[in-house]
Amino acid sequence: MQPIEAYLIYSAISLHFSSDSYDCFRYNFKTSAKAKSFLQRKDRFFFAKLAKKYPDRQTLIDFLVSNFTARGATKLWAGDFLESSADDNYTAWLKKRDTMTYFFTDQVDKLALYCERKNLKFDDLFTKSEGSYPLIIALYLDHSIELETVVIFDLLLGYMKRINVTETIVWPQLQRCINKYRQHLSQNVDLKKLREVILKRFTF
Repeated sequence: MQPIEAYLIYSAISLHFSSDSYDCFRYNFKTSAKAKSFLQRKDRFFFAKLAKKYPDRQTLIDFLVSNFTARGATKLWAGDFLESSADDNYTAWLKKRDTMTYFFTDQVDKLALYCERKNLKFDDLFTKSEGSYPLIIALYLDHSIELETVVIFDLLLGYMKRINVTETIVWPQLQRCINKYRQHLSQNVDLKKLREVILKRFTF
């Protein structure tokens, strides 16, 4: 992994999470960023450190995505990825990925218990609202469930296409983050197995 390669991957992922139209996976991480622009950057030594720390392409992609999603897909600079919190974000993401069935089962249990306490049906998580948001989004914003859970349910149900949120401060960025995280996460989970987790916990 050369520093310029780390820069180009970073540029593609950064654009992916900040643009509605660009899809880094569809375009194989190709952007308008050029070697000339990299050489003109004052922070290029950060990318040299990233390339050295994560020489494998897929590992670097996972590391960057884990940090963009952990921070709500806000704009991140190269130096942010060298902080200890960036390593913590990646470690936490790896743990979830490597124990996904256990992780998701725990998340579904939390949702089922919430529905039982509130006398709600499964569909209410996506059709009923709390404030400006569908319940499943409100529960994420309340830190009751994690982003991966929100995305996995969308991968299985496609509920994001059916909800209508008019709030304009938090939602636009969060909506983009969910949509942009979908493809990367789908490559790291067994959706058939996770669907079975839901069917075992909820009655329909």
